[in-house]
Amino acid sequence: MTTSKDVLEALATGAGPRRVLVTLGYSAWGEGSWNPSWPRMPGSP
Repeated sequence: MTTSKDVLEALATGAGPRRVLVTLGYSAWGEGSWNPSWPRMPGSP
């Protein structure tokens, strides 16, 4: 996984590997999006 400009440019020009998996994602918490009754990891507050 990278955001390095030189690696991304190499992929764009065909200088990188032949097979590539590109993934994009976004995550955020907004007001009211957390439910306190959801399960928590052991040791979390």
